[in-house]
Amino acid sequence: MAITIDQQVTGMATAYNPIDYVLSSTNTSETSFKFISDVYVNGVKRHRYLTPADPNYSNGFIDIASIIESYLTFDFDTALNDDSIKNNPNSIAEVYVDFGEQYDVSGVITDFSGLATSETLEVINGSLEYEDYIGFDYTDYYNNSSALTKFLTNAPVNRTIPSDMNAWLYMYNDNSTVYLDRVRVRTYDSTGTLNGLFLFSNPYRGGGSYTDNHVRFPVGANLNDVTGVTVNSGALPILDADVASYDVQTFDNGITRTSELRTYTRDLTCTGFDRYTLHFINELGGFDSFAFDLVHKINWSKEQSNYMTHGYTRSEDAVTRNLTKHQRRSYHTQTNKAIRITSNWITEAESIWLRELFDSPIIYCEYPDGTLVAVADIDLNTYEEKQNIIDKTFNLEMTVNLAWNNYRQRR
Repeated sequence: MAITIDQQVTGMATAYNPIDYVLSSTNTSETSFKFISDVYVNGVKRHRYLTPADPNYSNGFIDIASIIESYLTFDFDTALNDDSIKNNPNSIAEVYVDFGEQYDVSGVITDFSGLATSETLEVINGSLEYEDYIGFDYTDYYNNSSALTKFLTNAPVNRTIPSDMNAWLYMYNDNSTVYLDRVRVRTYDSTGTLNGLFLFSNPYRGGGSYTDNHVRFPVGANLNDVTGVTVNSGALPILDADVASYDVQTFDNGITRTSELRTYTRDLTCTGFDRYTLHFINELGGFDSFAFDLVHKINWSKEQSNYMTHGYTRSEDAVTRNLTKHQRRSYHTQTNKAIRITSNWITEAESIWLRELFDSPIIYCEYPDGTLVAVADIDLNTYEEKQNIIDKTFNLEMTVNLAWNNYRQRR
């Protein structure tokens, strides 16, 4: 008996896209033949597939994505207090599959397990647009060499953000290597002159668990919350009043850059309106942030149910009717809060990127006072990517529905 793994996914995969395996065997002609596929997630057997041989090709095919996604959630700093590089243990899983076969031996259905084992695969909580999934190269996002690795975001590499907005970058890396050893931040004044150079280290480097291969760190105003910063030039805080822009990049344990360079221009403008910031999970499993700092309106919707009663009271010798007696009484009143928010002008690149906010399943809204609340969904059924040549100037307006119900007193 022999099982051959003809096709498998290697390296890293995204959980909400197909994760395909194709198998062949020398025994597919046996009575009641099935391929056995035992899926192990984080070292524990979680599922067994029993797959008949394809009648045309005599091979077996499974897609394990629907199983793996059940063991992944997400990681976000809901306390808004990250003070260093943090790992994201809920955003990554380690997966392998043991293959075997099952068929009738002398009238008994018999299992022959463990005949071949797939390569160990790391799966992150990504959900790529199908066009991006076809031809996806995970090594573009894998910080394990001196190549300029991409962060887990499709946001433009050059952004203007409010000076006091929190934001993060997420990265996939090989923690057993030296290539994500530290993060460098360079700050500049309004003339473009270097203002300061700062470094902070990755505490998860050094061959730990696979959960340390998925990390995040602050890159917005929360950079000033980072502790253990090495000051090569300038002075703390990293983002002081003189900083007009800054860039962020990862380095190995020497002087080699190991990621793309991302640049942020600080917007110090006061619009006169309250700012609402949305933090949302993107297609690659990281969280992006975007500010809506023009007019907002708060709306309430109501669902109410009533029952009917007599419109009078009785005594031994009278029936009394008056206008203070309720004939209709409410026994259920539910209200829901929604906020209509408006952004400032955005670029064409931001318009394309923010399509991921439109269909993001996990969104938080940061209020002007710093309170963070969960968003159920966005009340927007279609999204149009704007183009400079056609639309000239444009912004983004949407309604966010908050993720809870409110109830009033019952009678």
